[in-house]
Amino acid sequence: MKGAVLKAEHLSKRFGNITALDDVSVEVGRNEIVGLLGQNGAGKSTLTKILVGVEKPDEGTLTFCDAFFDPRNPLKAARNGISIAYQEEATVPDLKVFQWMYLGRELKNGLGVLKANEMRKGCASILEEFDISCKPDHRIRDLPTVNKKMIEIAKAIQVSREGAHKEWNSTFVVILDEPTAPLTENEREILFAKLKEMRSKSSFLLISHLVPEVLEIADRIYVLRDGKNAGVFDLKSQDVKEQTVYQAMFGKEIAEVGAKSSGWGEIPSGEVMLKVSKISRKGAFQGVSFDVNKGEILSIDGALHSGKMEIVKTIAGIIEQDQGMIEKNGQVLESGIKARINSGIGYFAGERTDELFLIWPVIRNITITVLSSLQHKRWVLPMIDSQKEHALAERMVGQLGIQPSRVETLMRNLSGGNMQKVGLAKWLCRNPDLLILVNPTSGIDTKTKMEIYQILLKMREEGRSIIMVSEDVDEIRRLSDRILKIEQGRVSQFVAREKDKN
Repeated sequence: MKGAVLKAEHLSKRFGNITALDDVSVEVGRNEIVGLLGQNGAGKSTLTKILVGVEKPDEGTLTFCDAFFDPRNPLKAARNGISIAYQEEATVPDLKVFQWMYLGRELKNGLGVLKANEMRKGCASILEEFDISCKPDHRIRDLPTVNKKMIEIAKAIQVSREGAHKEWNSTFVVILDEPTAPLTENEREILFAKLKEMRSKSSFLLISHLVPEVLEIADRIYVLRDGKNAGVFDLKSQDVKEQTVYQAMFGKEIAEVGAKSSGWGEIPSGEVMLKVSKISRKGAFQGVSFDVNKGEILSIDGALHSGKMEIVKTIAGIIEQDQGMIEKNGQVLESGIKARINSGIGYFAGERTDELFLIWPVIRNITITVLSSLQHKRWVLPMIDSQKEHALAERMVGQLGIQPSRVETLMRNLSGGNMQKVGLAKWLCRNPDLLILVNPTSGIDTKTKMEIYQILLKMREEGRSIIMVSEDVDEIRRLSDRILKIEQGRVSQFVAREKDKN
């Protein structure tokens, strides 16, 4: 491609017997937003790690601004004009915003003393440029997720911009790894508007599992499948349909899963599983009441600080209400996480790095919630029956289609979508009759998302109930029987979903 800023040509990378990349080529042009799509395990992460120097390719070359490029490590890559904002949160919670913004590139005077005020001013300018609503002296840990993500992206752009001015003739490329995963629809629009502005003086490689949003913003799209190039689409000259991209990603069209394809009938009614009566927690929510029926998917919707998260955490026993009562199957629930789990309530917030043990194998992550039931009956000491444990883990891996299927595989070697499935598996093996899910498909590809939808809909058919909080509007539309809307800690609306008309 003429005028390419960054070229990755014929890259191959193997990890033992696994080929992660096989003769992959990708180019990013000047003033261009390039989308990189592929299902989990397609090779996107390996490619980006090579581009920023985390991994070295076994074969192939990189060129940047027509010169051979060997990043060696992310710091060198950033200083030369290529930086990345990772999908998983990379901020340091205890630092102030301005400290984190300049971490690794602090401003100092001749005596080596930090120029704190100068860094504060520089940080304030960056926050204003990217319309991020926080102050330089705010602690990272006190910020909402969306602000943390916006700050990461702003820092990546700023670091690349500084490096580009020094060494690469004002050219830089920023890799954005699933940047919209934690954002609301409005925040996503703000981010995309900013990227379109920045395109006039920069280039972006946008990694996403959301085909519609990439079609909306990208100039070109590369698709990877099984570690190989599976297609490239020029959106400036082609009219590209979603199903065309899905065909390249998966080798087949993706069936729609949800209301229209799941046999959705009338809203479940009659037998109440969970009854929440006038619960309040100071500073979070007040006088909240609602019921959840057996075999119902109830979505709790609201703005970022509406109180919705505190409500579901209260039901899960993570925090306690100051007033009110929660009953399940006619019995008042005891407080505390252990009591709620024993009552048949599961809670998975979709935060893979927080709720899963990445240095443990799949088997340990799945069975951790049921260890007491796996103990040897013949032993006085609490020894785990390894045969029972393996049988249970293998059954869950098979039911959920987790890949790789070997239960001894370390969690950190799984793709994001398969990690998400393991997070569900550890609760499903307890057979909960009420499962609370927060952003259950965050950051995963369309195919895996549809598979998880099938799992949730099957639970619903079995008479189990689900309370869901999701930032994905389409997910709420597909799965919810009813929607409880929360505003400023109070119930503002209880919407019954109408039966779809074909």
